Amino acid sequence: PDATKRLSDLTHPTMNIRFLRTRPKFKTGAQMTANNMARILYSYPKMLIEHNTCPPFLHPQWVSACNSEESMEPLANCISLLAMLSTRSRSTASLFWRNARMECDRIASNHTSFNSYGLIATVQALLIYMLIRVAEGETEHNNHDAALLGTLTVVLGELRRQAQYTSLEQDSLDIMCPGISWGQWIFQESRRRVAIVFHIINMLVCMSPATTCIGQPGLILAPLPARKQLWEAASEEQWLQELHRVPSVNGGFALAESGDLIELDEYQMKSLSMSGSVEACTSSKSKENWEEWCAGMDGFGALIMLAASLTL
Repeated sequence: PDATKRLSDLTHPTMNIRFLRTRPKFKTGAQMTANNMARILYSYPKMLIEHNTCPPFLHPQWVSACNSEESMEPLANCISLLAMLSTRSRSTASLFWRNARMECDRIASNHTSFNSYGLIATVQALLIYMLIRVAEGETEHNNHDAALLGTLTVVLGELRRQAQYTSLEQDSLDIMCPGISWGQWIFQESRRRVAIVFHIINMLVCMSPATTCIGQPGLILAPLPARKQLWEAASEEQWLQELHRVPSVNGGFALAESGDLIELDEYQMKSLSMSGSVEACTSSKSKENWEEWCAGMDGFGALIMLAASLTL
């Protein structure tokens, strides 16, 4: 009850302060990079609204399941609400944000009853609302920053709490756990992809939950998304075939602060045996790593390449 009261205090209309603010402008070249990153991020909701396709952090299997799985109702509701934005009128914008705000309040009240899959689906829904809010800028209708961030914070807290008691919890850099099922892999990969998007948004917009994430020393984004062929597999059989077809490229990569791409297996081994493990991994192999990773990347590729440029 105390936690619910604190959240209610935070999201109360009198506390509707604008928290999602664009970071100060970068230098000219970097600002162009940041602008292009923002354009890609803002295109993700449009993919659902105008083209009926999934952005790269949302798996088609989850979109299919969210209409029948009660735990994924927040995602199903979010996708339904997006239809209001196709007309882009003042009245529909107002109605959309009123409903989005009610969704935040409902999620905040019920989030402890969601399972881990439902919590990730809820985070995906909140991410979509947040991308729409940041893309719109500050308008008279979307003054719900506190509700969005407050709800996101409690949902992530519940997800962390549940992760301590479930076999789905793996080390944050673990890409392939032996014996993992397709459904478990989709869960883990969805979690990683959502985290990547939040970290990239945080490069462009001041956003408290993203700043509370504890990253790996020397790494900006880790682990990077898995190969397109694995993510876009249409069935468990196809996923398994792809998994075993080229097992040598199933290992994960990470983006280092230097802009180098490093192999996570090497990073983890060296981090156990020496300090400065990132520096030890960033060598002439970064070029080869970039080529290998880009060869298998999906719609996230351009965004992460731009993020790497922004860090230099």
